[in-house]
Amino acid sequence: MNTNLREENSTVDIERLTPRIRIEYGKKLGSLLPCYPAPMDLAVAKQIKDLIEKRTTILILTATGQGALYRHYADGIGAGIALSHALTALGKRVTVAIPYPVASAPSYFVHQDILQSSIAIAKQFIIQLAMGATKIEEFSYAVEETTLNILITPRGGMFRKEDITAKEGAYTYDLVIVLRANTLEELGPMYDTNPEFFFETPVINIDTRTTNENFGTMNLIELTASSVAEVSTQLIEFLGVTQFDPEAATMLLTGIVLATDNFQNRATTPQSLAIASQLMTMGADQQAIVRFLYREKPLALLKLWGRILARLEYDTARRTAWSLLASDDFEKTQTTPEEIDELLDELLGSTPEADYVMIIYEYLGKVTAKFRALNAAIHEALARDLGATRTNGVLTLTETGKTVKEMLTELLTRLDTFRKEATTPHNPTEPTSDTPDELTIEEEV
Repeated sequence: MNTNLREENSTVDIERLTPRIRIEYGKKLGSLLPCYPAPMDLAVAKQIKDLIEKRTTILILTATGQGALYRHYADGIGAGIALSHALTALGKRVTVAIPYPVASAPSYFVHQDILQSSIAIAKQFIIQLAMGATKIEEFSYAVEETTLNILITPRGGMFRKEDITAKEGAYTYDLVIVLRANTLEELGPMYDTNPEFFFETPVINIDTRTTNENFGTMNLIELTASSVAEVSTQLIEFLGVTQFDPEAATMLLTGIVLATDNFQNRATTPQSLAIASQLMTMGADQQAIVRFLYREKPLALLKLWGRILARLEYDTARRTAWSLLASDDFEKTQTTPEEIDELLDELLGSTPEADYVMIIYEYLGKVTAKFRALNAAIHEALARDLGATRTNGVLTLTETGKTVKEMLTELLTRLDTFRKEATTPHNPTEPTSDTPDELTIEEEV
């Protein structure tokens, strides 16, 4: 069915509109057109589309950490690759880059050469020669050590030094799209070595987190979306690209599956489910994604997981499980703290009797606690009371001057306080055991 709506002397094809726009038009008609709920801000999307149409060379960036695995940044990377496909289809020259390379990319990411970790961001330097009626017979250049010599042989006249002028030209890229970065500083060396470029070039900032600092010229921050991949799927559709190749669709679906924990956590919405279904219709391989995210584990990650399980403690009265890591555990397993969030999810899923799970570790002289709670009220109370940061449902608290045992004792004490003020999902009795006096970290597994 080809449903059209005439508004402001233009015909709109409803079937080609993103869901949010369908809702807006539906409101104007006094009815809700066939759609599913969508969070994308129509006004900002229109501004972004207008800006993209005026640009030719686009740089897409997403934040990554040093020594990290692909799965930790699959949302931003996948969205970047898909946007690259879409913008290329619109005739743009596109580069996708990350500040640090990532390891263990999925096998379905076939065109990994698209993703760069080293790019040149520079202004052109223009040398102008006023030719007048004089023609050029021959043109060449030669480099002598640190000097560039430009050799021009005139025909039908001569050139003088007064005929030459020089000026700065444009940057290599005329638009930047930043995905899933709270600040420009999270882009690491990409930003640190080129701050003027980001100041002088329009920046589109796309994210879903409250911690984003709205640093862009245009900010598409969709707090109700599950992932940047979800927002990017809608934006690509809004730009007029309605079909993705299977690789791009799979990359986008990876971000949504990762953000929703395979559609099991609170980030799962009718919108994310509908978009996931749309991507699967376009060829996204959901089974390959599940194998990559949940069944295939790098050896280094398995070693760290083994240490976490070997030191796992469980307090029955508190319904709380925790594991403590020593300062050298990451070095011995060749991992980084970036892996902890994923393993915390594994720990929560592996201990169904636990309502609260913690992994506390020392790294680079600081002690960090990662915490998840099934009780939403306690989760929010702990976040406020401790001043912890929240990312994908994980609370993170980092302090100096404490040991991992002291951090554990503090968190258990705070947890006891909040449990007295809230009812847990299992209505457990109040803890009768004291905070453990002897907490030891086992020797190497």
